[in-house]
Amino acid sequence: MAKSYDVVVIGAGNGGLVAGLTAALNGLKVLVVEQHNLPGGAASSFVRGRFEFEPAIHEMSRVGTKEEPGQLRSMMDALGINIDWVRVPEAYHLVVKSEGIDEEMPFGVKEFIEKMEYYHPGSAGKMQEFIALCIESLKAFGYLQGVRDKYDRAYLEENFPNFLQVATLTIDEVFEAVGLPEDVRINLSTYWSYLGLSTDKEDFMLFCPMLMGYLTNGAYVPPMRSHEVSAKMEKRIVDAGGEIWFNTLVEKIIMEDGHVAGVVTNRGEVRAKEVIANCSPHVVFGSMLDPKYVPEDEIRLANARHYDFSVSIVYLGLNKSMEELGIKDYTVFFQDYVDNAKAFDSLKKRDNNHNVVSTCLNAAVQGASPEGTCMIALTIGALEDSWSDIEPEDYVKVKNQFALQAIETFEDATGCKIQDAIEEFEMATPVTLSRYMYTPQGNIYGYLMYGWDGILSRGLTIEEDNNRVPGLKFAGAHGYMGMGFSSSYFSGNLIANMSIEAIKEGK
Repeated sequence: MAKSYDVVVIGAGNGGLVAGLTAALNGLKVLVVEQHNLPGGAASSFVRGRFEFEPAIHEMSRVGTKEEPGQLRSMMDALGINIDWVRVPEAYHLVVKSEGIDEEMPFGVKEFIEKMEYYHPGSAGKMQEFIALCIESLKAFGYLQGVRDKYDRAYLEENFPNFLQVATLTIDEVFEAVGLPEDVRINLSTYWSYLGLSTDKEDFMLFCPMLMGYLTNGAYVPPMRSHEVSAKMEKRIVDAGGEIWFNTLVEKIIMEDGHVAGVVTNRGEVRAKEVIANCSPHVVFGSMLDPKYVPEDEIRLANARHYDFSVSIVYLGLNKSMEELGIKDYTVFFQDYVDNAKAFDSLKKRDNNHNVVSTCLNAAVQGASPEGTCMIALTIGALEDSWSDIEPEDYVKVKNQFALQAIETFEDATGCKIQDAIEEFEMATPVTLSRYMYTPQGNIYGYLMYGWDGILSRGLTIEEDNNRVPGLKFAGAHGYMGMGFSSSYFSGNLIANMSIEAIKEGK
């Protein structure tokens, strides 16, 4: 007889683990099915020689301090996931060498505005106006998250009039409306690659919570890598009575009487009242569900949506310290162009893609690598399956050439010569991520979020989007909050609570 559960979670990535833990802590019988052999999938550290690399997290927003916790720390504490978060020293360092731009920005609203004024005299007034708009919009967004589609238009008009003017605008349109100078816009746009879309297309309401989360709470990393978070969540799930099956594939979702009834795995059939998918709807509706149960609206959504980022990441274990090499920053954004729309388009091809984000974990975590050494990760975005045209016999050669290009970009922009210090080298490409994460095109960012498919649209239709197939819901990067660790965690928690409510109500 097939085993029976209240909730089955497909995929133990960030959103999946939080969903499984939330459901288990609420007394439900939970099974998390993970196709890999580690909790958290790609969010697991790996070791090469004497270096333990962080494969996934750059930094986490909305953590805050113990005394003034942000949303993420508060949620993790409530789930019993206790992490000694380490604060990242600076917000970002932007380098556009072709334009002579080299600007380092701090956390803290006041400090951020003052540093912007230092680089761009006369900008403080407009920056204060912009930040005030962000604060009002963030409060309105919080209100809408609480009530979703049951919002009161009159309440919004009375309390958040400026938000209503900008809620559907792009980032660039808001920059223009506020009257921010062009040089300030270039600096403020630095985080565009964290969002997955250039500022001429990306919704302001996706940018606003991210920016304010960083400025008000700072950024943090787990000292024992993202694997620490995943492993602790896995243990909590098991301690709460849940199960996790590793090295297991979900092959089919079972439907009975128009409602989800379980899944078929390569280890057998499992019964369930609810299924939460921490994976792409393209995969779920394309290969896991009988076509007769796939709603027409989901087909239209699939045809209208576009996959967001994948990435290539060059991991370097260096046999010299940061100080010896002259490395000063935790995060540096290297861009070819001040026009990030042009930079975004350059991600559609491998050649001459010099849009690199470097992170040096040693700048935040003391003892992250052995004394006298340091680690660097160089991340380069990829779009539209730009790694699919390589013949298998050429793959290693192409990968190494691409890695060298990223390393030379770093060296040229910083003046830090690191090639002679490389002791350990590893690289992941979209091909790696596709194989390891079971995602189309190696996608890690879900779908592009803009216009009709932005965060407000998804938030207002979350009930509808997660009830088209009764009993089937989506968490993680493809959910309503989109990409990123924090967003995936929040998504998993919310979707699990929706499943808990549905089970209690017998839906």
